[in-house]
Formats: sequence, C-alpha cells, structure tokens
Amino acid sequence: WLSNCRLAPIQIMGYGHPATSGDNSEIDYFIGGTVERDVTDRYAEQMVLIPGLAQCPTWPTYERKNNWKPGPVRINCVWGPDKYNYAMLAGLAEISKAAKAKHEWHLFPSPGINRYGALVPFKQSIAAVLPNAIVHSSLEYYEYMEHAETHDFSVNSYPFGGYNTVVESLYLGLPVVTLEGDRFYNRAASYLLRKVDMDALTTTSPAQFLSLVVRMIDEPEHRAAMRKKLETVNLRKCLFDAPNDDFLDAFDYILANHPFNGPVIIGE
Repeated sequence: WLSNCRLAPIQIMGYGHPATSGDNSEIDYFIGGTVERDVTDRYAEQMVLIPGLAQCPTWPTYERKNNWKPGPVRINCVWGPDKYNYAMLAGLAEISKAAKAKHEWHLFPSPGINRYGALVPFKQSIAAVLPNAIVHSSLEYYEYMEHAETHDFSVNSYPFGGYNTVVESLYLGLPVVTLEGDRFYNRAASYLLRKVDMDALTTTSPAQFLSLVVRMIDEPEHRAAMRKKLETVNLRKCLFDAPNDDFLDAFDYILANHPFNGPVIIGE
C-alpha cells in the first residue's frame, strides 16, 4: 500500500522482498546490487546499483556441532512455504529416478506452514510427487540448524531462491547446488557460491542442474571433496564483508542528483 502513496518528495526501496514495486508505484529509485546490472530494464524504478548483492549476510548465532553422521544421502531443501512449486518438485522426482544411491529429501518449510490448516494437504501433495521426502514443519531456528547440519548437502529452490538459507547452509559446511536465473532472487545463491570458489555447483541449465544434483547423490568421493573444499574457506572473509560506505554513497548520489534517469553504478 505504501509504495502507491507519495509520502515524501523522494522515495526509495531496496531488497526486502526483492522485486520491483510495479509500474504504477510512487517509488523513484531502487538501490540494488551490481549482480543485476544486466536486468535493470525489468524494474519500474530507476536503479542505483552498489557492488555485489547490495547487502551483507549476518553471521549465524548457532554454534556448529560438527554432528554429521553417515547414512542415506540426506539433501536439505530449506525453502519457505511459498517457494515450493510443482515444476521444482517434479525436477526433484526426476533426480530421484535417475540417482542410484539411496537418498532422502529433507524439506524445511518453516513453522509458517502450520497456519491455516495447510500442513496436511501440503504433506499429501509432497508425498504424491516425492515419496522419499521428509517434512520438518515444527523446528525453531536452533533445532533446524542442528538437524540440518547432520545432512550432506543442500539444493536451492527455483525460481524464487534463497539467500539467508544459502548462507546458513555454507556456514554448516553443506555445499549448495543452485539453478541461476535472471533476477536477484535466483542469482544470490550463485553469487555466494562464486564468492567461496564453488561455482561448479551453479548452472543456468535446468538439465545441468539435475545432473549436478545426481552427481552429488551418486558420487560420495565428489560429495566429500565439495564438503572438504568448503571447510577450507574462510567464510568470514569471503561472505561477511567489512562495512563500507556504498549504501550511504547511493543515498548521497540520489539526493544530490534527483531527478535522474538510471541506471547508476556506485562504488566501482
């Protein structure tokens, strides 16, 4: 509602819900990341871009337990309830059909799935497509983190991917396989993976994405190598950047130059 009201002479938005406010909004500018420098025409607002994702992740408060244990290959799908869709689940079913090793899909839709009586039909729908899926619907943050750490790797959702959940997975030592798209919300994971030198786990091809996941399931040596590589990464240095003035510089530019036509890149 507020995005359609003119409350101030200059109005700016950013990555809260990472999408344009729409053609009829009263928002003038969108402070985004250079990860979207090639799709600025998709936004109704004038884009002011700062380096990377235009935000820094928060270091998790959970203390790792290093509690991984052998067993069937356990794959984390830590997606909000609204990120599940039939095409994605059908892709996971195709992976299960192609993979030879025993594996389980662990779905963490967050306690929000318990609202409005949605859990029962959600579980029924999941079971119809993925009979080897386990739904965790009542875990709070620390319980979820401890449980997720016992598993082998993670798969990102598509088309609306994760950000904090990807950071959490990497923090837990779990590699993430992702399909990259043409929006911030399906590019964040790829950007983070490249920052930790694990871009081999990202692709723009749906077929390649399926192949990457199947390989992670069926090749324990490859899976172990990816996990070992991730453990050697200094995550604080790679992902949790020191504070900088890019965001403030973007505001200074807007205030000094309004009105203007974008896109404008700050900090490069």
